[in-house]
Amino acid sequence: MKYINQSVDLSRLFLTSLPEWLAEVEIRGSFWCSNNQLTSLAGAPAKVHRDFYCYNNQLTSLVGAPAKAHGDFSCNKNQLTSLAGAPAKVQGNFYCNDNQLTSLAGAPAKVQGNFYCENNPGKFTEEDVRKVCDVKGVVIFNRIL
Repeated sequence: MKYINQSVDLSRLFLTSLPEWLAEVEIRGSFWCSNNQLTSLAGAPAKVHRDFYCYNNQLTSLVGAPAKAHGDFSCNKNQLTSLAGAPAKVQGNFYCNDNQLTSLAGAPAKVQGNFYCENNPGKFTEEDVRKVCDVKGVVIFNRIL
């Protein structure tokens, strides 16, 4: 395993896929691949010691994401319909708002921070989220009036 002892920012590079060499790297900082045209997280680093940001892409799946997020995990503003492939545990906040989610299938089993899931076609309630995920913080969801 190779290591990068700092954060890696691949945001705003017009990427349609992640470089293959990343899959062999452990990043000891945060990782950004946000604001690109990614449709997949294939090739994502296996381990990131801090935050993982893949927001504002064209992702339809989280398959390829690290198994554990040691900080925040942000996959908001994509085309996700489920959370399949999401990390099993997130030690910070989990952001999946502004997607096409109709299901919480694949949601992390545990989130140490807050869980953000508003602005999705599936109008999830706090109870829906807490059924599938042990959230230590608050659940931010669409309030049905």
